[in-house]
Amino acid sequence: LYMVTLNALYSFLWDVIMDWGLALSPHPRAPLLRGELLYNIVLVYYAAIVLDLALRLCWSLKLSSHLQRHATGQAFVFLFEVLEVFRRFVWNFFRVEWECIKEKIDPTETPSE
Repeated sequence: LYMVTLNALYSFLWDVIMDWGLALSPHPRAPLLRGELLYNIVLVYYAAIVLDLALRLCWSLKLSSHLQRHATGQAFVFLFEVLEVFRRFVWNFFRVEWECIKEKIDPTETPSE
């Protein structure tokens, strides 16, 4: 359980720092964020950070063998799998945003042929 939790925390930090580019800016727009943000509401970033951590830890709990004994049926497994799909869905928005910022791509511009 300790190693699974440690893995979840490491993966969470990787998501936030490397995949989303947050928490590294010397001049952040808000604490733990970066100077350039494409989404106007700063609270969205904090909600995504908390959600990513919570759902990473939930996924770790799913892998815990002593909790699976207390789980009733396949509903438990299905719920955690749906939550993981949702976490990855949210992760994609911030990953694409970070790539647009790094590559200086305007996300509102349509590509020309």
